[in-house]
Amino acid sequence: MLEKSEILGKMLDILRKDYRGFPKDRDENAMIAVASFVTRSIDSDSPEKIAKEALTVIHRLFDFQYVYIALKDKDGTFRYVAQLGLPKDREAVLFNLRYTKEDVFDESTYPSTQLSDLTRFYMSESRPFREDEIGTFGRPAKIAERRLSPDEMIEADYFDVFITDWNRETIGWIELSMTRSRKLPDRTTIAWIELIATLMGMIISEKSGGE
Repeated sequence: MLEKSEILGKMLDILRKDYRGFPKDRDENAMIAVASFVTRSIDSDSPEKIAKEALTVIHRLFDFQYVYIALKDKDGTFRYVAQLGLPKDREAVLFNLRYTKEDVFDESTYPSTQLSDLTRFYMSESRPFREDEIGTFGRPAKIAERRLSPDEMIEADYFDVFITDWNRETIGWIELSMTRSRKLPDRTTIAWIELIATLMGMIISEKSGGE
């Protein structure tokens, strides 16, 4: 039988080995990054800065080449306020776009598949975009490319993960397109981004006085 001192010594060895050091997998890494995002966002003085914090976390942790975040403006329209992946000339096109709530949820222009309360998937074959948005794609010349397998992600495929306030009103969205692997992301990836979107909504709502 082990002595008490030996048991405690082995316990400390286990704690040092299993609970310290670098994250062991993507989910541990995501937990740490999301906790850090919340801490930084609470100290941010504008929704745009919160969006940029979220953008950095998503782009670093997950497989998407292009990540855009849109927020509701004071005039009630939506506009993109942060992006990673596009060159500056296409960023200018993206940031000049404006949408009403009716535009955002217009299924005749943006046909989608609802995946959850927060997430919709827009399939390239349905052409879920306006002509003035073509310049915001990573590789516009590839929009007509053919999908070769059911799990492939191609140009003009994208996910929107919606950001809502305390009243469940849409105040923005996180847009995700083209993975580096060219494969659809797994459900866990989308769940993490839904968590980030939910936290964004809570923090932005709190800072705006719950409006």
